[in-house]
Amino acid sequence: QAEAQAEARAEARAEAARKPQGRASPSRAAPDAQVARQPLTCLAVGDRVTVRGVRGVVRFLGPVHYAKGEWVGVELDEAIGKNDGMVKGERYFTCPPARGMIIRPDDATKAA
Repeated sequence: QAEAQAEARAEARAEAARKPQGRASPSRAAPDAQVARQPLTCLAVGDRVTVRGVRGVVRFLGPVHYAKGEWVGVELDEAIGKNDGMVKGERYFTCPPARGMIIRPDDATKAA
C-alpha cells in the first residue's frame, strides 16, 4: 500500500510539472467591459484604479523581494486589503491596516 501511495504522489508531481506555470484565477478571467486593463507603463503613483471592483490609489510600482516581475501597490478605499503596505517584512508603501494590496499590473484597471 505504501508503494502505491508513493507511486500516486510521483504521478501527481509529474503531472504538475507538465502543466504550464503561472496564475490563473477566476478573478482574472476578464477585464471590466467598460475599461481595458492597463499595462504597468500606463500606471503612475497617485493614479486612481479599480481592483476587483474596489477603487484605490496606486502607491507603489516596481519589483518586490518575494516574486519575479513588476507589481503594483494599491491603497484601497475600503478596508478589504491584505496589508498596510508591508509584505513579508518589507515596506513598499504606507497605508492604514487592511487597506493595502500588492497585485499584478493586469489586475488594476485605471479609473477614468
